[in-house]
Order: sequence, then structure tokens, then C-alpha cells
Amino acid sequence: MIDSIGGFDRIKDYLAEDFVLGKFAADAGHGVILSSYVIEHHIGSTDFRHNAAHRLRWSRSTRRSRPAGYMGQLFTMPFAISFLTTLWDPALWPAIPIAFVVRAVAARTIASGVLHAPLNWLMLPIEDLAVFCFWLAGFYGNAIVWRGRVYRLERDGRFTLISR
Repeated sequence: MIDSIGGFDRIKDYLAEDFVLGKFAADAGHGVILSSYVIEHHIGSTDFRHNAAHRLRWSRSTRRSRPAGYMGQLFTMPFAISFLTTLWDPALWPAIPIAFVVRAVAARTIASGVLHAPLNWLMLPIEDLAVFCFWLAGFYGNAIVWRGRVYRLERDGRFTLISR
């Protein structure tokens, strides 16, 4: 199948190569099936600098890979939206606890049903606001740091080395 979609040489230049591989396969008329396996990923186990670089890299690459989907991510951040809405009009403050409950139910469902992991309830609003900030930051800039090297992220999702 790889040969029918252009070979690996077309994929190696993309940061989100897994997404691009699926897109190339779909564009070539092949089916794409998502795995039912959950991949362990411990983004929180690094220091703040590495964590922030990872989140910014992820945001920028997602924005380049799926621009419309990236915009739609805003609707997965009800707590941040409610907080901003309340800053705009303080009379809308009831949106904050409602959004927190909606977000907490979703987080609990994912934590227990998919990840089988405990949930830190106190960190949930802080994490949601951090995710929103990284989402906003993803709109700006085109440089990413990956494995100690600085790359320029192109509009089509390809990346090129700037410096070591």
C-alpha cells in the first residue's frame, strides 16, 4: 500500500507523519481504521520547559495538519470558554460551574473508562486553562523545538531544520 500512496519519502518530511500517512491512504482510496489500543503517553512526567515545548509543537503541527479541526478544538474547552465569557460579562458567571461539571463528567469518563487512571480534580481547571493557552499559542509562530533542534514548520505540515 505504501507504494500506491507515494512511498515513505513523501512522509518523512512531515511532523505529524501518522496523520499524513492516513491522509495519503484515504486520498488514494484506501480505508483508514483507527486502532482500538490505547497508547501510553506521559507528557506530565517531564519538566515544564520540555512539557511546554511538546505542547506547543503538538498545537502547531495539529493546526497545520487539520486547520478546521484545530479551530473546532475550541469547543472541547468549555471551562476556558465559560471563564472568558464571564470576563466579558460577569452576569454570566453561572456558566463556569456548569462548564466545570460538563468537563468533569467527560474527564471522569475518559479517566476511568479508557485510561483506567485516577483523576486529579483540583488540577482539571488549571489544565484546561493551560490547554487553552497552548491552543492560542499554536496560532502564532512557525518554529518548533524537537529533540534539541529547531525546525521551521511549513504551511503544509512539513518541517525543515533551522539549527542544531
